[in-house]
Parts: sequence; C-alpha cells; structure tokens
Amino acid sequence: MTAHRAPLRFSRSGVRGLEVSATLSVNERVRELWSSGETVYHLAFGESRFPVHPRVAAALAANVQRRSYLPTLGLPELRAAVAAHYRRRHELDVSPEQVVIGPGSKSLIYACLLALGEEVVIPEPSWVTYGPQAHLVGKPVTWVPTRAEQRYQIDLGILEQRMAQSRSTRGNPEVLVVNSPGNPTGTMTRPAEVEALASFARSNGLALLSDEIYALTAHGTVPHVSPARFYPEGTVVLAGLSKSLSLGGWRVGTALLPPGPDGASLVRAIQNIASNVWSCVTAPVQYAALVAYGDPEVEAYVDLCSRIHRVRTQH
Repeated sequence: MTAHRAPLRFSRSGVRGLEVSATLSVNERVRELWSSGETVYHLAFGESRFPVHPRVAAALAANVQRRSYLPTLGLPELRAAVAAHYRRRHELDVSPEQVVIGPGSKSLIYACLLALGEEVVIPEPSWVTYGPQAHLVGKPVTWVPTRAEQRYQIDLGILEQRMAQSRSTRGNPEVLVVNSPGNPTGTMTRPAEVEALASFARSNGLALLSDEIYALTAHGTVPHVSPARFYPEGTVVLAGLSKSLSLGGWRVGTALLPPGPDGASLVRAIQNIASNVWSCVTAPVQYAALVAYGDPEVEAYVDLCSRIHRVRTQH
C-alpha cells in the first residue's frame, strides 16, 4: 500500500531554520507574566509608554469613515508631508515621489531586500529581524562583526575583508544594512564615520539600507546624520512613527528612495511588491499620520519625549 503524504509540506524559506522574532516572543511572554500578576521590568522591546498625542488621536477618530483603498505608495498628501519633514528635520533634499508609505518599516525593509541585490551584508550584533528577512527572501548573508571597544561601529577594513571572502567563494554582496541609533547596542554613528561609510559604499557599488527608526529619539552628544546626506544615489532611508510617537501598533512606516532613474525603478519595484502583498496602509492611520508629520505641536511633543528618554537613561 502506498503511504499517503501529508497535505501540508512546508517550504524551506518559510519554516526551516527560521524562528519567531525574538523581541516579539519576549514581549508576548512579558504580557503573560504581567497578566498573572508578576512584576516584570520590560527591557527587551522598543516601545515607550508615552500616550498618543491628542491631535493625532483626534485625526484618527475624525477619519474613521475613510474605508476605501488608498494608493499603494501612500496618500499623496502624506508622501509630501514626509518629504517636507525630512527636508526640515534631517536636511535631506527629498521629493514626494521618493517617498513610500508602508505598514511599518519592517515591511518596507523586507520589500527592499526582496527587490535589491544578490547578497546582504549585515553588521553584528544586529536587530533580530534583518537576518531572518534575508532568509525569507532566499538571499545569503555576509556577517561583519563589530567590537565593544570600537563602540560597535563598522570597521571598514573588516567589512572589506568579509566582502572579499564572500566574493572569493562566488558570493556577490550588494546590499549593506546599517542602523543608527543602533539596535541593540544603542550606539550612534558619528558624522565623520557616516561619511566614511557612505564613501566606501559608493566606491564598492553597495546599496545602503539605512534603518533610522530611532532617529528622532536619539539623545546624547552625537547628532544623528543619515548616510543619504553623503550618498543620496545609493541610500534607502527607512523609518516610521513607531518609536518617536509610541505608535508601534498603528503600523505606519516610511521609505525614502534615491533620486534619479534608478530610484524611480526601485519605487516601481516596491509598488509591485506592495500591491501584491499589503495593497495599502490602513486609510484612517494615513490621515492621522498627516498630522504626525506636519503639526508643530506634535513635533515639539516628540522632542519633549526624547528629552525624557535622555533623563531616564542617564539616571
């Protein structure tokens, strides 16, 4: 008798060697302990306890009847507001056409990894999602160790060595993921280091995925500077409202793509991916995000929250 095969046979990319996100697992476990009355000090998840700003909350409520699909790349007014925000707060010359709105920066990172390059280069330690996302899109990873005595910054000599080792075994490293303020180290990349890294990426033809989700909550003596300031043609800046306004559950992220024909091609590639995966970001949330990215009172609130983070951290 022929043995029946199980009807559910899993793909290697979806199951084999992949675990649930460590930070989300810890977060769920902490919630279980809290619900059982345990006292737990939660240090494992990037979510602060600041309340939703009243103007943002009011905008969400006022737009609750917005129930139609919005453009896949995002509400045009919101894309313009995000571009204006980056010109104003980060001194980046960005047009609305370069902005993509997605359901959290995590989804946009995934779309970029799917669209770009043959091999991903990731410094370690790193945020727990970069490696698994590369696994999901079926791309190998070249890991680049960083050291505490170097403030966990990328040593360009080691980076070059690891890339050469990959190429010697017929690898093709083409995308470098960077993250400042850093997760999980909390360290900042100094402006001169950002400029040197951008120059290295340009010389080696690397695309930079710059995860800047914590940019507006940075505090200390080192200013946040995006590599897009030095390498605009090859840098994708990823961010959102999750950290700066404590809105992780709202799932709204942004990607700033490079200018020019190559950037426009990447916009179309992400549009193709997004239209077949998430369609669009929730409509009421996009209208609320318009206030988050354009209201001076909300910007002042973000700065206040960042100062509170600094005082608490130093204390």
